[in-house]
Formats: sequence, structure tokens, C-alpha cells
Amino acid sequence: VVTSTSGAGVRGKMATTASLPAMVNGSGMSTVGAASVPGMEPPAPPPPLVVGNSFVQQYYNVLHRSPAFLHRFYKEASTLTLSGPGQEPETAAGQRAIHNKVIALGHDERKSKISSVDAQYGLHGGVLVQVTGVLQHRDGVRPQRHFVQTFFLCPQEVGFFVLNDVFRYTDPEPAGDALAGGAAAKAAPPPAPADDRAMPPAVAGFFASATAAQPP
Repeated sequence: VVTSTSGAGVRGKMATTASLPAMVNGSGMSTVGAASVPGMEPPAPPPPLVVGNSFVQQYYNVLHRSPAFLHRFYKEASTLTLSGPGQEPETAAGQRAIHNKVIALGHDERKSKISSVDAQYGLHGGVLVQVTGVLQHRDGVRPQRHFVQTFFLCPQEVGFFVLNDVFRYTDPEPAGDALAGGAAAKAAPPPAPADDRAMPPAVAGFFASATAAQPP
């Protein structure tokens, strides 16, 4: 579940599927805009914040509702780094390692409240997206934690994929809420990435292809 705060803290209006035509390629990343028409000039790229807001809405919904599918936003060249005050950075490289790390964090038991989204176009048409927000436990008992997460969306033949993902908590770790999900999560082997054929309807709309379901 993703919520956004109102006011100056949010750079631009969060995109919705009703206001923004979105298509997602086989890696799980969205593309914005219509297909080109022969003999016509290709459409101008959308503002980077439009791309960033569309991505953020999709990414955090999948993260909390169906994290077993989150690997579809990444490729084998992707890297995820997690850190926080007083915590050694942890890095996962490749779809399988990123999947294992995300599952261990137990994000299906949390929700994100997004405070701001900023975006810029980068080298070769990539998009740099920075997100700030708060992670909250659904039980409402354990303390919330503020975070900043930075993505570099790398362009590919259709759309983008997450090449770089840097997540940092900005406040100290509460007792019993370890970065990697706690000792029990570390000890239990993570489940295999979900097969796209089993995607629930609410998630299947984010993906254009039902092939290449599991990472190597």
C-alpha cells in the first residue's frame, strides 16, 4: 500500500493509471506514451517526474502487495544496496540475490508513506529517481522508520529496468527491527521467485509479458 502526503513535500502529482498511459515491458518496468506511427516524428519523451511518479507508484505497490514479483523490475546487471545509521551496507547483485534480500526484509508486512519524489534525466536517456518516505508496520505497534531510496532507471529496447537501487534508513534501528529482517528471516531460506502465470490480477496489470518469470 502506497500513500502520499499532500503539500509542498511532493514534487508533482502522483501519476495514476487513469491519468497516465503506462505499459510495462518484460522486465517489469513501465514505459510511458504511445507507440510510434510510421512516417511521423517519435513523440517527445515525457518529463522525468512523470516517469518517476509512474515507476514509484508501481514499484511500491508490488513491493508491499506481491514482493515475490519484485525481481521483474531488475536484471542480472542490477545492484541493490541497503544501509542505515550504525549499520554496515549490504549489497545484492543480480535478480536472484535481490529477490532473496527483498523477501528477507518482510515488506509484505509493511506499507510505505511516500513524502517526495524527485527525478532527472541522466546519461543515455536513463532516469534518476529519489524517493523519501516512511516505512510503517501494518500492526501499528512497532515504530516507523524514515528512508531515502535512489533508483537509476536504465533504458532498454522497451522501457526501463532498475540498474541501481540504493536504500538507506535515515533514523536509528529500533530494537527487534533489523535491516535484514531479523535472525529468523536470515535463518529461513527465501521462497523462489513467483511464476508470472500465478500473478494475481491486481499485479498482472503491471507487466506486459508472462514470460521469463524466474531469475537465473
